[in-house]
Amino acid sequence: MRDESLATEESSSNRSVMVAGAVVAVVAVIAILVFATGGGDEPLTGETRTRAIDAAIKEVGPGEITGAEVGNDGTPYEVEIIPEGDTQELEVRIDESFNVVEVVPDD
Repeated sequence: MRDESLATEESSSNRSVMVAGAVVAVVAVIAILVFATGGGDEPLTGETRTRAIDAAIKEVGPGEITGAEVGNDGTPYEVEIIPEGDTQELEVRIDESFNVVEVVPDD
């Protein structure tokens, strides 16, 4: 009887270790995918996108818009733009009132 109890405890312990290992593996895969795809940026749409792009162009001038997304650096909106005549992509950080807060080289 005692041997069965020990076998059940050992089996339960092994099962717990396998489940914990599987959870760690899934979390690692998700983290890798998020990192590889740029952090899971959520694109701006509709009027919000238009207003954010207008604010960015007003600040840095016309250029190629390469992204417009929900901000992840402390501001609600971000627009990535390569100004005409330049090769450096800029990240224009914009507040909730569509005022430019900061312009930095995009990484």
